[in-house]
Amino acid sequence: MIGTQALASSDYILLGDLNFHLENAYDSNSTALIANLANLGLKQLVTTLTHSAGHTLDPVFSASSHVSFSHATELHLPDHHCVHFTFEKPTAHHRPQQIPRCSWNKISEDQLISTLAWAPPPSTTDPNTAALNLRQWLDDCTNTLALLKKSPNNHTSAKVIWFTTDLQSSKQECRKIEEKWCHKPTESNLAALKTATRKHHQLIRTTKRSFYKDRINNNAHNSKELFSIFKELTNPRSCTIDPPPSQDLCDSLATFFHRNITEIHESFNSSSPITTKTTTIPDIPSHTNLLLSWTQISDEDTIKTMSTIHSGSPSEPCPHHVFNKVNPIIAPQLFMIINSSFETATFPESWKHAEVNALLKKPKADPEDLKNYRPISLLPFPAKVIEKIVNGQLP
Repeated sequence: MIGTQALASSDYILLGDLNFHLENAYDSNSTALIANLANLGLKQLVTTLTHSAGHTLDPVFSASSHVSFSHATELHLPDHHCVHFTFEKPTAHHRPQQIPRCSWNKISEDQLISTLAWAPPPSTTDPNTAALNLRQWLDDCTNTLALLKKSPNNHTSAKVIWFTTDLQSSKQECRKIEEKWCHKPTESNLAALKTATRKHHQLIRTTKRSFYKDRINNNAHNSKELFSIFKELTNPRSCTIDPPPSQDLCDSLATFFHRNITEIHESFNSSSPITTKTTTIPDIPSHTNLLLSWTQISDEDTIKTMSTIHSGSPSEPCPHHVFNKVNPIIAPQLFMIINSSFETATFPESWKHAEVNALLKKPKADPEDLKNYRPISLLPFPAKVIEKIVNGQLP
């Protein structure tokens, strides 16, 4: 893999933390590594010691003329130094997109009801117009009450189950000594920081070893738990980095899913008979459930159905829990649209649009392969309400 990448681009950079000494010209591992990478055009750029014991363990290999080694500085952390090198070409950094969100949790139920009751939407018998009026009504309420705030997509890390209070205290002590050294960088403060950090790392190793030893002993006769521990130790949870959002990625996924759906539809419409070696399966007559008669719904029916739905589309003006919080005032508007839809046999066009999220089928799947994505359609909340009501009236 290294050979393929190194030959494909001259700007390839290879970093490492080695267990042998690169400065030793008589070390067979060192000479073999440098020679093999030199055949690929990669040159070792670090020319100074990078370890507190007086060895070069942290190399920087590159074939690019834009990469150059600067210097190595000793840090307050033990053992390894900080290796500085420069890269002249600018690189593109994808920062987490800040999504504007409404602070609905700070709005009381009385505020919602009074704001919605102040200017109700105009009544109409056209389902499409009524659905748009309902959307505008909720949009106006959102603009009046819910202030937009930008918050980055923060991903909280999983809690380490063996991290004890003693480790937490040891970590806090290291932080205090580190702050003291940053404020006054003397040799004595640096030595104290190194000593505290070494003790903290030793405590981490001891605590983790003791935790898993006790866990294995307590489950000596539980093969399922033992296999779970073995899997946890040998296959640590990896952080899957999603590809940065882009218009090209969205277009590629839309084209891929549309092509697959078209192929599935064409396979259903195929007129070729299905045969086996012994018999031919006859065509099965299709029975379509038609809603020939319907029962007009009431406010109570709409409120009951709304309370059973706990999801919606992120593109809606307000989340699903806001709908349910003020369903006594929204339900009359919603049930009039649903009854009008029954009478005119018209489904509102704005409720047909869904937000499609592409999720990886498996955490370790290749994000570059579009076959590894599963499309999830997030329908608007009112569309789910009418869908459930119609489903309840089908024969």
